[in-house]
Amino acid sequence: MPNGAANGSQPFSSGDKSNVVGSAGRQLIRWTLLSFWSPSVSCIVRRFRAPGHSIIMSKKLGIWLVISAVTLVTGLAWLALNPRGPFYQGKPLSFWLEAYATVAVKGPSPESQQAEDAVHHAGTKAIPTLLRMLRAADSSLKLKLLAITQKQHVIKIKFVPAGEQNYVASVGFRVLGATARDAAAALVETYDQSISYPSQLFSVDALGAIGLSAKIAVPALLRATANTNWVVRAQAVEALGKIHAEPALVVPVLTKFLNDPDLATRQRAAVALGSYGEDAKSVVPALVKAVDDLGIMWLATKALRAIDPEAAAAAGVK
Repeated sequence: MPNGAANGSQPFSSGDKSNVVGSAGRQLIRWTLLSFWSPSVSCIVRRFRAPGHSIIMSKKLGIWLVISAVTLVTGLAWLALNPRGPFYQGKPLSFWLEAYATVAVKGPSPESQQAEDAVHHAGTKAIPTLLRMLRAADSSLKLKLLAITQKQHVIKIKFVPAGEQNYVASVGFRVLGATARDAAAALVETYDQSISYPSQLFSVDALGAIGLSAKIAVPALLRATANTNWVVRAQAVEALGKIHAEPALVVPVLTKFLNDPDLATRQRAAVALGSYGEDAKSVVPALVKAVDDLGIMWLATKALRAIDPEAAAAAGVK
C-alpha cells in the first residue's frame, strides 16, 4: 500500500479549495464567465449601439446571455449534485472508486488496488462519500442537466450512472469492513428509503460486509428477506449469515430459504446457517433433508457438520 507522504503526493484533505470544486463544473463556470468578456460579446454590444441594429442585436445579446446563464447554473447545479469527497494523491475518493466498476468485468487491476489503498487511507472519513454514492439516483433533474451540458461541445462531462455509484460504494464498504460499524444505522436508513433496487441491494451488501458489528441491522435485514426483488432477498440471506446475530430470530427465517425456488438463495441459506454453528441446532432436520438436494448438497453437508457433527455422523453424512 503506497504511502502518499513518502511518494510526495498529497494525503487526504478537505481544506484545499482548488480540489473541492469538481473539474467539470469548474470549467463550465470559467467558460461562462469568460464568455461575458469575449470579443464576440463586445462586438455585439458595439453593433447593438449602431443605428438599424437595435432589435436584431438585442435579440442576439439576449440569446447569448441566456445561454451563458443556463451554462453557469448547470455547472453550479452539477457541483451541488456531485460533491467529490475527501482527496488522496490530489484526486477525490470518488475518482479512485470508479476503478471498482471494471473489476466485475475485467477482474482485479492496478487501478482497483489503488482504489483499495485510497479507501484504507481515508478510513472512516470515506463513509460520507460512500453513503452519498449508495443514495445516488438518476433523478429527472440530473438527467435534464446532463442533456443540457451534452448539447455544448466545449466542456465534456463525465456521467457515472447511479447504479454504478451504488455498486462501487458497496465495494468501498467491503474494504472498510468492521471499521465502518458506525455507518450501520445510516445503511439501514438508506435501505428503508427504497431509493432504487440497486441502492437497496448494495446497502444490504454493505451491511453484510461490516459483519457482527452491524447486528443492529438484523430487523431490517429480516424485512429485506421479504423484498419483492429476489436478488435483494438472496443478498439479505447472505448478509444475515455474515452478521450471524440474533439466532432465535434469524435461524427460523433462514431455514425456510432452504426450500426456496431459487438455487442461489438456497445455497446462501445453507452457508448462512452454517455460520451460526451450535446456535442453529434447530435446523438439523432440515439440513439432513437438504443433503438430498443436488444443488446444495455439499453446502448443506458442510453446514450440518459445523452445527452438529454428531447429528451429521448419525445421518451418515460424510
